[in-house]
Amino acid sequence: MHLALSEIVNQFFFCSALGSISAIFIPLKTGYPSRISPRINPDIVAWIRIPDTSIDYPVVQGNDDSYYLTHTFKKAEHVAGAIFLDSDNNADFSDDKNIIYGHNMKDGSMFRGLRNFLDDEFLKEHQILYLYLPDEGVWIFVIVKCEYTPADGDAFLLGTQEEVPTLLLSTCGTDASKRLVIWCEKQEEKAEQIFEG
Repeated sequence: MHLALSEIVNQFFFCSALGSISAIFIPLKTGYPSRISPRINPDIVAWIRIPDTSIDYPVVQGNDDSYYLTHTFKKAEHVAGAIFLDSDNNADFSDDKNIIYGHNMKDGSMFRGLRNFLDDEFLKEHQILYLYLPDEGVWIFVIVKCEYTPADGDAFLLGTQEEVPTLLLSTCGTDASKRLVIWCEKQEEKAEQIFEG
């Protein structure tokens, strides 16, 4: 059984009303979203999930990289903003390198959980990241490292050729000059094999 992302988002709204949004994608064996409904927000391009963490969110893409710093994926103004794809990336994640940003919120939401990956033991036990795409199904990434990097460093250059399709997750660092970044590499293994196994 494959769940449409519109069904998942509707579930999200229902769970939000109850004050619990952590179980949206927990039952992976029941399937995964196969399409994204533009009725929610046409800017939604994917859904990101890292099991056993609080990172379980829709990914949006705006015309620039400032709008979703202060607006949720439902386009409501909010200090937490949204999880968003770099505006210079292709919305279908076809670039060699894609960058997703999110705030480092003190309440533990958004990309605050990236800090956990600074612990080598935590990283070893939580290496899998799922990216749900509207037309591609589920892409699987392996988290290979987490470190602070200069905010104006080469890590954020797009258009570079990568040996393996790479996904960067980026959040605020210890000060404005640094960003906390997780590097992820795309796996060729089919997600269906994992769900059926």
